[in-house]
Amino acid sequence: MKKLISFLAGIIIFSILPLLGWGIGNLSDFFSSQARTTFIVMMAGLSLLVVVFVPDEGRAHGKGKRNVKKHWISLLILQIIPLFLLLATPFSDRFGFAVFTESEMIRYAGILVTLSGFFLMNWSVIALDRQFSIDITIQENHKLVTNGPYKWVRHPRYSGIVIFLIGISLAFRSWGGIVVAICLLPVFLWRIKDEEKLMHQEFGAEWINYKKQTSCLIPFLF
Repeated sequence: MKKLISFLAGIIIFSILPLLGWGIGNLSDFFSSQARTTFIVMMAGLSLLVVVFVPDEGRAHGKGKRNVKKHWISLLILQIIPLFLLLATPFSDRFGFAVFTESEMIRYAGILVTLSGFFLMNWSVIALDRQFSIDITIQENHKLVTNGPYKWVRHPRYSGIVIFLIGISLAFRSWGGIVVAICLLPVFLWRIKDEEKLMHQEFGAEWINYKKQTSCLIPFLF
């Protein structure tokens, strides 16, 4: 039942919200674009893949022994902005506000970018397994994860979220959405500062050595 609820929530968020943002009274125009249709079908399929292959621990708060309480604010922002973009980018696509010139090529590029971000986000969750939490926390018996995407970057899920949101924006040819997605970076950097402080306190020299060998968000660049 829990997996079914998660799947239905994914359908509502990633497939239904864009249709509502476009306007349910004009869905024939929405589906006149093969790329937009592909996006909706793809997101439904990805919602199913998440509940089948991503651990249940990735769907909730972890039970940490140490938490940074103040980050309910950043968590709220990171929940609201994606919902906003899923509504706003189809709306701007329909009415031509803050968009690129009409191009199915741009839309399909957005679909590929969305897939890349989705893969990175969920690969990160799978690598963390039971240690994953949407809170900034240290779990009981916490281990420093250095496999999967964490071999190259320390915060791959955050990178994946930004890529995912940029992809959604491109799928609806919205340069405005891309700007909003990039503007989330200060929120991520705020969380990263406190996460890395917590990890340093927990793992000491092991963390320092790991930090020297990896990038923060973008492999070999930042």
